[in-house]
Amino acid sequence: MKKTTSALAIAALLGTGAASAATFQINDSSTFSISGDVEAIYTDENGNDGNGVTAIKSSGSEIHFSGEHASDNGLTSFFRLGVDGFDLTDGDANQTTTATVSGNEVESDSFDALSQDAVAMIGVRGDFGDVRFGNIVNSYEAVADITDVMADLAVGGLGDGEQDQTVQYSSPNFNGLSFVVDSQLRASDEKGDNEESMSISGRVNYELDGATLMVAYDERANVASAKERIGVAVATSLAGVSLAAKYETASDDNDNEEFSALGITASQTFGAVTLTGVVNQLDYDAAPTLEEGTGAAAETSDSFTQYGVVASYSVTDNLTAHAEMVAEDRDDDAGDGFGVGLTYKF
Repeated sequence: MKKTTSALAIAALLGTGAASAATFQINDSSTFSISGDVEAIYTDENGNDGNGVTAIKSSGSEIHFSGEHASDNGLTSFFRLGVDGFDLTDGDANQTTTATVSGNEVESDSFDALSQDAVAMIGVRGDFGDVRFGNIVNSYEAVADITDVMADLAVGGLGDGEQDQTVQYSSPNFNGLSFVVDSQLRASDEKGDNEESMSISGRVNYELDGATLMVAYDERANVASAKERIGVAVATSLAGVSLAAKYETASDDNDNEEFSALGITASQTFGAVTLTGVVNQLDYDAAPTLEEGTGAAAETSDSFTQYGVVASYSVTDNLTAHAEMVAEDRDDDAGDGFGVGLTYKF
């Protein structure tokens, strides 16, 4: 499972930031950057029946290209183009296709990563703030992803990640106060049943005395049966320990999809080693099915106390080794597991 951009932003608050991109100065007003990561991960995670399932994967290795141009009118235009899904553990990225040439079938290999996992965004910024359109993490996810600090496993579930066809505005900083608002747009032929053409989310940030407070709202009009999410969060540092906490509620037409979540994350670095722990209390209105679409039965409980621990070691400035474990408090210990891996960032 690939971590979202907002999850990485929270990780940066917790002192686990990534290596910087390679940036090239094209001319006095234009720059071009290349960044990405290559991952190799081994996991042993319990399935819905409680039996362990092992996997070796890349978890979404990616490469991103970005650039910006500063104009004489004070505005800066920018773009980002990314390709996700490279997998050093699986050769299926090169797929065999068959074509008929002069009446004969001819097989050839084709690289399909661009057609499946390309993401793009363009925008402009200035004294007024920042406006962008494309594949963008919505503004609510910075709150939802407070507990999404594991390398590959998850506590409390993952956020929605990047949304396509999203327009987003970020305000300037007004003496510590700023806000972000966005909307995912859908044409009439793209909407599913009970989905709207627009789904609005927003977040207000306030920085004071070493702490960042966040209040966020997500309409979720682009998800059938779902209703709004509302969340609050705080991130700070105390006695060398980075701390973050969130509380959120999610409404839904179905009781077994309606929940509240209270999550706390703590992280501290000791030389080249960073230890991070997370606890998440998840309460539903009715016993949920936590693995939709997998044939899993509903849980016997509607309340779950989940936790995870991850230790990362900086082998070099841009190569990190990690070990992690999670416990999801589900029936038959489903979802519990551990993982180890390497991540190279550039």
